[in-house]
Amino acid sequence: MAAAPAWFQQARQRANEIAAAYDKRVGEFERLKDEQLRIFAKTDVARYLELLDEHVRSAYQDNQQAGWLPSYGATFSDLEFFETFMRHDRSGRRFRSLEDVPAFIRHEFEGSDDDDIRTHASELQEACRDAYDSLAESREIMEDEPDCEDFFEGLYNWPDHAGASKREIAQAQALVDNLHAGWKRCQNAGLALLHAANYDTPDYDPTLMDALMGE
Repeated sequence: MAAAPAWFQQARQRANEIAAAYDKRVGEFERLKDEQLRIFAKTDVARYLELLDEHVRSAYQDNQQAGWLPSYGATFSDLEFFETFMRHDRSGRRFRSLEDVPAFIRHEFEGSDDDDIRTHASELQEACRDAYDSLAESREIMEDEPDCEDFFEGLYNWPDHAGASKREIAQAQALVDNLHAGWKRCQNAGLALLHAANYDTPDYDPTLMDALMGE
């Protein structure tokens, strides 16, 4: 069995790093979300966060279908990462026969013929396209969702409308500012996950696709 070439190993290592960074951001969002749900239980803010959490979970699965996250375990196997190439072959022309499968990974397709390869590649490409459509739909849904700013504005102004003293108003407004800041950190952390895992993060690598598709 031939060993995977260096370019493949390097690209997989980078993909694993991106997947790990995305997992870390998901964990941070989950921590912030749980904290905010305790604070805002039974309010419109909690309802928004529950909806955002649903779309973050969906985005995780979409990233797996798009080939940016491994489906099993924390890192990509050789086969799973090779299938990322198949998923990202937008033209559908790169993998048309068993001979198009590099020798080092061909044993994984033992018993497959050319039709099997084309069918498998087509299914992976369709799943990838569907995943990107789903990510876009999640972003559109959350963009259309009321973002709770009216909720915080009402809280901010309520003490003044209620005739509270200047000291009471100042303290209440400081409290609302603190609550709002925590809420925005959580909201922004969640919305940033509704993209491909390599999108606009400290670990963003716009050349990764070239590395994935080149030999």
